[in-house]
Amino acid sequence: MKKLILSFAWLFACSQLWAQARINKPGKQFPTAVAIVIDEQTYIRTQADVDAYKDMLETKEGISAYLIINRWNNPEEVKTILQQLRHEKPLLEGTVLIGNVPIPMIRNAQHMTTALKIDELKYDLYRSSVASDRFYDDSHLQFRFVSRDTKNPQLFYYELTETSPQVIQSDFYSARICPGPHPENQSVAISHFLKKAVAARVKKDALDHLLTFSGPAYNSESMSAWLDENDALKELFPLAYQSPYQHRHLNFRMEDHMKPRLLSELQRNNLDLAIFTNHGLAALQHVNSLSSTDDMDDVLGHMQLFIRSDFRRSVKRGQSPDAAIAALTKKYNITAAWFDNVIGNDSLRIADSLAIAGMDIVPADLAKIAVNPKVMIFNACDNGAYYEEQNMANSYVFNPGNTLVAHANTVNVLQDKWLHEQIGLLTYGVRAGVWAMRTNTLESQLIGDPTWSFTTSGQDLNKAILFDGTKLATWQAMLKSKDPNTQCLALSSIYQIQGKAAGDLLAKTFKTSLSPNVRMQCLALLANIGNDTYREILELALMDNYEMVRRKASDWIAKDGSDRFILPLVRNVIERPNDERIMYTNYKALALMNWDKVKAVVEAEVKAANFIYDKDAYLENWLQRIAKDKATAGKAIVNIRDRSQKDATRWAAIRSLRNGNYHLYVPTLIEVAKDKSETNQYRTGIIEALGWFSTSYQKDQILAACKAISEDTTNDESIVKEAIQTINRLTNWNLH
Repeated sequence: MKKLILSFAWLFACSQLWAQARINKPGKQFPTAVAIVIDEQTYIRTQADVDAYKDMLETKEGISAYLIINRWNNPEEVKTILQQLRHEKPLLEGTVLIGNVPIPMIRNAQHMTTALKIDELKYDLYRSSVASDRFYDDSHLQFRFVSRDTKNPQLFYYELTETSPQVIQSDFYSARICPGPHPENQSVAISHFLKKAVAARVKKDALDHLLTFSGPAYNSESMSAWLDENDALKELFPLAYQSPYQHRHLNFRMEDHMKPRLLSELQRNNLDLAIFTNHGLAALQHVNSLSSTDDMDDVLGHMQLFIRSDFRRSVKRGQSPDAAIAALTKKYNITAAWFDNVIGNDSLRIADSLAIAGMDIVPADLAKIAVNPKVMIFNACDNGAYYEEQNMANSYVFNPGNTLVAHANTVNVLQDKWLHEQIGLLTYGVRAGVWAMRTNTLESQLIGDPTWSFTTSGQDLNKAILFDGTKLATWQAMLKSKDPNTQCLALSSIYQIQGKAAGDLLAKTFKTSLSPNVRMQCLALLANIGNDTYREILELALMDNYEMVRRKASDWIAKDGSDRFILPLVRNVIERPNDERIMYTNYKALALMNWDKVKAVVEAEVKAANFIYDKDAYLENWLQRIAKDKATAGKAIVNIRDRSQKDATRWAAIRSLRNGNYHLYVPTLIEVAKDKSETNQYRTGIIEALGWFSTSYQKDQILAACKAISEDTTNDESIVKEAIQTINRLTNWNLH
């Protein structure tokens, strides 16, 4: 009866919304549809161009298009209509959110991002939440409303519920076309962009011109990572490798001042795809490091850039200038006098005005040129923060050049992310949105037109992806293809159907495939299974020819913590010291294992390695590292248990477990989690931290403990909820 009442209530809400909103149904019927969602005021200002865009989808792309116009009061209104459309025909393949459509800010879901681990208790809602349209495009996820932002009424805060699925599986794609907070300028920019999107359909071409860039201080500046990435790209984008004039792979080391070169390359008329990997802020791309030729003005300018950005954000959120300065002087270890003298009263000026000596690309730079890649990929932090007044993704998309869609991140992103997952599907005419929804994280965001696709002379993979998801025979047949891109698509689709039962196929394919991209796909899928078959492949992957496979193997070994990996990790450190980023992840993994066993293996392997120069010093340095790792772990666990420590010290130690999964200490952590004499905050903090031990060899103990805690009715509700969420996180997870 309760379910029946809820169903009637939902249907009533739907009928009310359908009556309130203006819904223009598709003019033509095709197998799939896109929902164009727009606010009323924006539509009034841009009606002719929005209508032309809708017509283009139906006449040029063969997609039915809904146009949904309303004075939106909250995200639930949008979601309700989209979910209603999802259950109707034609199949809803995606949505385009134009103008002032409510922005969900998600909490209690940082495990669904690649890197974000900010303290939601310490920082305000705005800073510690993730702008994410997974609220709209993933119907499996369940949220509780928290509040509406008092400064920006477009922002609505929600927390992921403990009973919700804890991984992302989008039902359709979504993208934003929202260039800024000022209505007049916003409408002009939207109209210009929609005209550009419509005009682009007059003559579409193949994806055969490619630009990639790797910036400073990223992935440990590993040359082996950069070189192997270029080899992988040859498989993904074969048409771009027909001549050397069709692909350019730039590294920050190639120019003392890379910025002019990049701004030139971005203006090439035939450029189809650009992939930027670099550090960034919402309105900044970091493209050069400081060199011996840089003078002190450059250094100060660089510092000003980041400090000023923090200062402006703090003041914008309502903090007084004095309070903001006090916080920043502590954060950056600078004096108030330095702040006054170097930044002074000019602190609120936008970052564009800084003299940063060519180290960064900012929106003002792009305003001077026409940027022409049809698709932009921003492998950087914050570049897709579309709710900010300025962001890089918008600066490219709303430029007068040819850029139609950008894939970016609304918060920080993992440096070791497998960036190229199935991106080669773009070569085969797969729409940008269809590709993106297969690789969505909480922070990933499409800006611009998600329906854009390049031409292809081969099979229409859009239809296969959208309609054959559960048809095993389709994917088994596709797996026989010699093309790595379609093999990766087939393997991931088979895994979605079979789950753990696909483990043997994935392991066999990993062992036999000559494709680095296929092997990486197999490893990534096996990581979501986490069994002994996965561990066997994980050990092999540490010796793979592809640097990304080796790096992710090392990274994910840290999540497992089994002693079986100590020897291969140690040998990898000794044999491959030039893999800078893997050296980093190897040491990180070894720091989380049985330190005495690590010490014994290191001593034996270094002794056997006769080629090492000054072996005694080499060994001594390594043993000191191990001793430091052991002491750091010991201090953390002491701080967690010692009630005489300051609250801030204990809480910081608990928080550190998110990045440092000390597998040996799981029994101790469980003991603290069950201790009813501890505060609710500490107990929930420990339980939440244990939820990050995704594939730990100790996971069965964690699950058993959380089950007992969740069933104990004497526990506080917050503790029970956290235990339930940790169970769900450890039952179905996604390693990044």
